[in-house]
Amino acid sequence: MYFQETDIENSSMPEVIYKYRTWANKNHKKVITEKKIYFASPLEMEEMHELFFDVDFSRIEDKKLFYQYFYEKAPQRGYFTHEERDRVAKYMVEHSPILNPENRNNHQENLRNDLDKYTSVFCASEHKNNMNLWNQFGGNHKGFCIGLNLKEITKIPQIASSIQKVQYSKEKPKVNVFTMNQFEFIEKFMVSLFSLHEMFSDEDELRLVKVFMKEKENKLTDNCFRELILGANISDKDRGEILQIVDENFPNLPVEQAIEKEGKIDFEKIK
Repeated sequence: MYFQETDIENSSMPEVIYKYRTWANKNHKKVITEKKIYFASPLEMEEMHELFFDVDFSRIEDKKLFYQYFYEKAPQRGYFTHEERDRVAKYMVEHSPILNPENRNNHQENLRNDLDKYTSVFCASEHKNNMNLWNQFGGNHKGFCIGLNLKEITKIPQIASSIQKVQYSKEKPKVNVFTMNQFEFIEKFMVSLFSLHEMFSDEDELRLVKVFMKEKENKLTDNCFRELILGANISDKDRGEILQIVDENFPNLPVEQAIEKEGKIDFEKIK
């Protein structure tokens, strides 16, 4: 399945997205040493905060809707005639395991586990001057931030992803226990994977999500790289190593130095 907000060129998507990295982590270095980005499983990123949703079980109280759901699903279970589908639907309306309240927590946990198993996520921000992101993911300004061209990334076949900005809210959004059509299925998928608590709203996060794709790492083309920013507290040694790699791998890539002033971030052009 592939879904994006709309055509990238005519959407509210930013032209450049930013990934904050530490230089101490060898896997983080790969974005410039090997030109690779990593897609993590959702719970690998943050088990407590990711997959921020609750399941709405109210639909199972509507027996007509519940019947219709199982009637339409019956052919997937090998029942095709009207009589077979009707029999299966009527039986499930009265005997479905989801009717047991004890099974509902298991249902939600299984949904979370399936999303974690079959999807992988690349997270980035719309901004390169977010102090919180520099501290959390840029090694307290000792790392770097890479600016990537979103339009060019989406041209790579192996990164045929769902692309959308994260939606923030105080309360967990609800997803239906079952979906009646493809539109509802996509909506459930998007809410499940593109929702976070409002405490993270300053990050202005955008996500690329892959489904049923085993590759965790994908190599980018040179035109995906727009700029690189060095952290305000980066060591001379790490600065030198990064600049050498940039000269070798990206001779024309603009580089800036972040400068922290009174809780704000300015930038000084290096090359």
